[in-house]
Amino acid sequence: MRTPNSSKTLSILLLLAFVTLSSSGQISFTRNFSQPPAQVTGDSRGVSWIDVNGDSFDDLFITRSAGQTDLVFINDGDGDLIRSTSGDFVQAARSNNGQCWADYDNDGDADLFTTGGSGSVLFTNDGTGNLSSTNFLTIFGISLATGWACAWGDMDRDGWVDLVITHPAGFVGGTITSNWLFRNRGDGKFERLTSTPVDDVFAPFTIPTWYDFDLDGDLDLFIGSGPATNSPGPDNVYVNQLVETGTFSLVKQTSGPIANGLRDGQVINWIDVDNDRDLDAFITNWGGGLGGGLADELFRNNNGVMVKDQNNPLTNATFVSLGQAWGDYDNDGDLDVFIAEGSTNRPNQIFSNDGQGIFTRVNSASVNAAIAASWGIAAGDYDNDGDLDVAVANTGSSVAPNYLFINDYAGSNSWLKVKLQGATSNRAGIGARVHIQTTEGNDKKWQVRDVSSQNSFNGMNSLVQHFGLGSATVVDSLVVEWPSGMVTSIRQIMPNQRLDIIEGRLVTAVEPGNEIPVEVRPLQVYPNPVRIGDSIQIPSMDASVRRVYFMDILGRTFSVDDSHRGGNFVVSDLNPGSYLLVVERLTGRQAAPVVILR
Repeated sequence: MRTPNSSKTLSILLLLAFVTLSSSGQISFTRNFSQPPAQVTGDSRGVSWIDVNGDSFDDLFITRSAGQTDLVFINDGDGDLIRSTSGDFVQAARSNNGQCWADYDNDGDADLFTTGGSGSVLFTNDGTGNLSSTNFLTIFGISLATGWACAWGDMDRDGWVDLVITHPAGFVGGTITSNWLFRNRGDGKFERLTSTPVDDVFAPFTIPTWYDFDLDGDLDLFIGSGPATNSPGPDNVYVNQLVETGTFSLVKQTSGPIANGLRDGQVINWIDVDNDRDLDAFITNWGGGLGGGLADELFRNNNGVMVKDQNNPLTNATFVSLGQAWGDYDNDGDLDVFIAEGSTNRPNQIFSNDGQGIFTRVNSASVNAAIAASWGIAAGDYDNDGDLDVAVANTGSSVAPNYLFINDYAGSNSWLKVKLQGATSNRAGIGARVHIQTTEGNDKKWQVRDVSSQNSFNGMNSLVQHFGLGSATVVDSLVVEWPSGMVTSIRQIMPNQRLDIIEGRLVTAVEPGNEIPVEVRPLQVYPNPVRIGDSIQIPSMDASVRRVYFMDILGRTFSVDDSHRGGNFVVSDLNPGSYLLVVERLTGRQAAPVVILR
């Protein structure tokens, strides 16, 4: 794999105007003025790191409003981002706000959806990075869908990503509408669902995010309230009932601190801030019309009960926050956060995590000197040096150039990057969850990452999942929980490399080039899903079978009484959810994802 050219990197560094000095190992960024993304002005709204042309290097895409062309910068693999002007997705002037990327047609490349007041557009990738707009009426069955933001997620777990578009009533031109929820039929077309609570009200909705926050195996939906007025409102929590009932449906949650609290909510992300392997929630608040801002909010997951953390530097100051980009910026094994401030008199914010979810603001001269109305923000290791860089989209009447911050991490902490490709699941792996375990001294640590198509503000971080490993010399265990319910488990992985994992097949170590076999052959079971107390059938249960067990998303195993070898047994002593049913034979393993209902 290519690495940045040393002479070119040196010339870039000589052009940098601001340098942040810090002790080795601390979070440090330098604003890069020499790259094209940092030289273009315009009313930019959202930003994403995404591999457009399939060369394993993240490119940069920026949506712009006010009738401007969007921006795409192709990564040449040597540390340079080169502006592209080919393709109708960067040639036609539009008024776009949001963007989200996924492989909607499962052909192996990243497709693009953009939203705006004049209408939304689906761009299909031909595999080389050339994206062509589609006929919206033919694909979606309606001629126009205006919106603010979008997010892909496989809400019904059929292996095809579905789409939600939020409409911010009163904040984009044209007719006020409800939100839009589209199911991917798997034949290149979508059908609109019109009987869900997502589209039952007109409101100033902001950013949608899909997360399996309750860890039951299906994706739930969250939409910020974002009134941007003097009247804050509750955010929107829609719980998916697929696992509970066997059929996709969304139920709006009306209790709990997120559904009941009044705020100017923008983005709701579910992340594990304290490495206890459950998901905590962080909400950015704009509040520009409420006395100059609101405090952001962090909710700790305490055994399934969300408790507001009100004594944390991350949440005890007033900000005007929009985008949030979570990542381990110092590779020490916990999630830090870079927050975009939508104010022309406040700098963006970086907060460092102490590993327990207590955050300290990072005083970066480079970041503090860059003040503009920042909206979108995205993290990705575009220069392939093992740490996360950050791009910021700036907007407003007096628009500063967009920002490109290069991570200057100079410590010795190691790292691991993971890129997923679904097989039974959607090809981009949207909705998958990656867990890794490391050991430092006598302490074992788990980290969690969710693959998302919308986790900032009108944009997304890289689909390559990045983990800082601290001083760990090996990754003890890596577990991928796929949207299909299949689980991939790998042990003893060397650090400082990227793994490309294909669901149910081989894991390719891109650096240094080894292959790690994953023994998974398909297994057919019936019925599936199955209810607790019902009988499940496994074919060919003969003398070659050594043992049968279930594995949950945390890698825990649950034995099955298979002594009779008849292939029929009653499912009991398991909680509802997604499991991997594994049959170990003398000749290898077979596995099948199984959904267990009440």
